[in-house]
Amino acid sequence: MKQRITEKAFQSTVIKALRVAGYTYYHTYNSIRSVKGFPDLIALHEKKRRVLAIEVKTETGKLTPEQEEWLRLFSLCGIESEVLRPSGFDEFWERIR
Repeated sequence: MKQRITEKAFQSTVIKALRVAGYTYYHTYNSIRSVKGFPDLIALHEKKRRVLAIEVKTETGKLTPEQEEWLRLFSLCGIESEVLRPSGFDEFWERIR
């Protein structure tokens, strides 16, 4: 049986990968008074001039309408936006390294 990973643990893995790949990232640790749905991570790579908006989810985690809207707006503005799940991590790693 495959062990499930929590969103918090998976996000930690994603952050480590971003650091190794040379990205600077931002994550709102306490979103109580923040606008609903803002992506979990915004990552920037200075040399590649690349910006990523990442919503981290478990395999079964569902997006809220607010999360969908933020990702849509980032994408509309030309920023790479995605929902990242554990099953997509290997492909994500290949794209960012």
